[in-house]
Amino acid sequence: MRKISAILLIFAGVVIGVLGSSPVFFAAAFYVNSPVLLVLIATAFAVLMTAVMAWVGFRVARAGRPAAKGLALAASVGAVCLVAAYFVLLRPPGHPAPMPPPGPEVQHWQLPTGSRIAYVKSPAVGKPRPTPVIMIHGGPGGPMLPFCLTLGGHAPLETLPALGYDVYYYDQLGCGYSSRLDLRREVPYTVARVVDDLEAIRAAIGAEKVILVGWSWGAFFAARYMLEYPDRVEKAVFEAPAPLVAGRQGDFVPGAPLSPADSARYAQAMRPTFRIDVGRQLANMNSRAAFYLVPDWEVDQWLEKQYAEMLRLHQIWGSCDEAREAALASALGVTGGSGVGFFLQTHLVDDAGKLEDARPRLRENRTPTLVLHPQCDILTWASALEYRTTLPNSRLVPIAGAGHMIWYDQPQVHAGVIEAFLSDAPLPIEDYAKETPPFSTSSNRTRVPATRSPS
Repeated sequence: MRKISAILLIFAGVVIGVLGSSPVFFAAAFYVNSPVLLVLIATAFAVLMTAVMAWVGFRVARAGRPAAKGLALAASVGAVCLVAAYFVLLRPPGHPAPMPPPGPEVQHWQLPTGSRIAYVKSPAVGKPRPTPVIMIHGGPGGPMLPFCLTLGGHAPLETLPALGYDVYYYDQLGCGYSSRLDLRREVPYTVARVVDDLEAIRAAIGAEKVILVGWSWGAFFAARYMLEYPDRVEKAVFEAPAPLVAGRQGDFVPGAPLSPADSARYAQAMRPTFRIDVGRQLANMNSRAAFYLVPDWEVDQWLEKQYAEMLRLHQIWGSCDEAREAALASALGVTGGSGVGFFLQTHLVDDAGKLEDARPRLRENRTPTLVLHPQCDILTWASALEYRTTLPNSRLVPIAGAGHMIWYDQPQVHAGVIEAFLSDAPLPIEDYAKETPPFSTSSNRTRVPATRSPS
């Protein structure tokens, strides 16, 4: 009976020590940044509990030298915990996928905000107009350079330089060829930082006013810039705009229906690794500890895999054509080295949900604005219509046969509408502000099926 009691006590000590080390690990994260030190603290708890319970167990069994035997068992448990923590938690898997080296067209602004921003300038043909065009990419964390500039064989706004506009494309801080914050020492990414960088870019260009073209989440950032600097925007274009009020799930259209096999593959792509899962939990307590554990490149690679699978399975509605959408994963570089920014995306989405409602102040903004909503979009018609009903000097143009990247599916229509808007000419497609769109936009809309190889 004594031996059974001793075995149960020793077993309980090991179980309590090992299982209890996890809450100890996360509790210590409120005060400790280093993952190595967190592992040592958690392991020390496991060793202590094992040693105490084993000592009691060996005394109950009346074994000789109970303290020495308890410490020996505890040391073994500690060694196993440390080895397991290294291989499962502390050792990063693989290496970062390198981005393609920037071409000579990629330049950098060193801004007074501290951001080093990569950009490409498409100069005006002839004498440039005084008001340049700046395109703001979405994601958040989906960089503009280098892939979006060559998507479909042409830049999104490639016809505007011929009209005399200098056009600037840039990667936001935290993604692409731009610099990234060292989250071990610096505060997280914020929407305010995106807006401050954009204002610093305007000043660096030397323009009194700018024309903003915000795509997807870039439209949200453009709207926030208009709140802070209403007199600096001459005109604005919102393409497939993200909701003015962040965090509303009803603003998004479900992806295409999935087969059981595709559902399983999709779920697998969305599932984080153990390291990333621990990092996400740490971020709720200590973002610096999370960044020490999981570096940028590791979570960026996971995000790339998600994007690639979402495009392959038609969950983003990047195009109205399934084959063209499936090809977007490679075209956008999300099969490796695209420069997507996981921490930028996570922090901005979280921060956007905490901001004041922009609509009351935007209702007083008379800046001429154009809203473009593609037929096959991940965002609802209501999301685009809200821009139209909020901004008093705006027009909403539905683009048939286009996905979330309008210039990829309908480059001529895209160019024609924007050129007419900037030139104050009649739009080739009329303003449409009804509650229901002029075409089917649900997830069961008609699409061109992709040709699939047998698998």
